[in-house]
Amino acid sequence: MRQLLVSFVLAIIISIGVSPQTALAIEADEPEFEAFLEAIGWEAEDYIDYLESKEWNLEYFWSADELGTPLSEESIQPVLEDFNLSREELNELLIEYGDITEGQDVLEAEWILFSEELYDYVDTYINGWEGTPIDDDNLQEVLDYYEFESAEALEAFLNEQGESIDDYEFIEDLDFIIDIYSTEDFEYYDDDMDFYEDDFSELYSFSTGSTFADSLIVLAPLIFEILFFNN
Repeated sequence: MRQLLVSFVLAIIISIGVSPQTALAIEADEPEFEAFLEAIGWEAEDYIDYLESKEWNLEYFWSADELGTPLSEESIQPVLEDFNLSREELNELLIEYGDITEGQDVLEAEWILFSEELYDYVDTYINGWEGTPIDDDNLQEVLDYYEFESAEALEAFLNEQGESIDDYEFIEDLDFIIDIYSTEDFEYYDDDMDFYEDDFSELYSFSTGSTFADSLIVLAPLIFEILFFNN
């Protein structure tokens, strides 16, 4: 009976072919994304095609703030001009640091998606990186950006993650970790696989069009717990 039930549940889930998508990911019809595209002069379809050509997807990004201008002949020109590099010299630099392989061109880079990233990488490779020490002014800018009422409120927020403002010397590092904690979902489940429908729905968005099938998918972890972890 147990084997029959397992086979039934697996068949239902596989036949439905659910591909869960992170509920917090940016979507193509969001005003924020549309405003970003207008600012850089790209169409949504072309932009998404570009990401997919790099084996990336719009769903991998939390907000338009994480996006940038796609690499192109035009968008890499500021890098060549500002750092006085030829195309060959740029490629050699990226090969040296492992961003592309021998024989590849900058436009073929798999892990550098945007011209803004490229600019920052080349700047670091050539000039090195030195962070900006935290002071009252730049800390206030971070507080304002993330809408914290005070440094004490930020400290309390970081303490929840086992962190402190004092752990960071540079404002760039502090800004980065706040961004991570502010945008990612840090839901953890215990070893007993104690899933609940509300938790599952928060992490994944899907609909099969069938209430029965949706319920089976949501309850599948609990069913497997009963079958395999309870005597």
